[in-house]
Amino acid sequence: MPAPDWEDLTAFFNADEFAIDIIVKLPDGDVTLKGIFDDAFFLAEIGEADLSDTQPRITLPTKDAEIISRKDQIVVHNTEYFVLENKPDGTGISIVTLGTHYDL
Repeated sequence: MPAPDWEDLTAFFNADEFAIDIIVKLPDGDVTLKGIFDDAFFLAEIGEADLSDTQPRITLPTKDAEIISRKDQIVVHNTEYFVLENKPDGTGISIVTLGTHYDL
């Protein structure tokens, strides 16, 4: 079996697989990128109480994520989010953490 080509991320961010359209609202106009959206649920125990929340984020190629800044508006599945953090992981992929205007 040949080794994967990590420089070509197009197969990973293929719309026929997991990727979807991510709309980034910029002052010069909207930009559509392909990314993988995840809205993980987590439950934290605080003493005798439980706190549940979600953690929306998108994964996309770092070369595409370079246009995204903190507080930018992003639309995923007709839901508007704001960028909280854009973290490249050093492999050519970035994780963009999203939130609502209350999180800013």
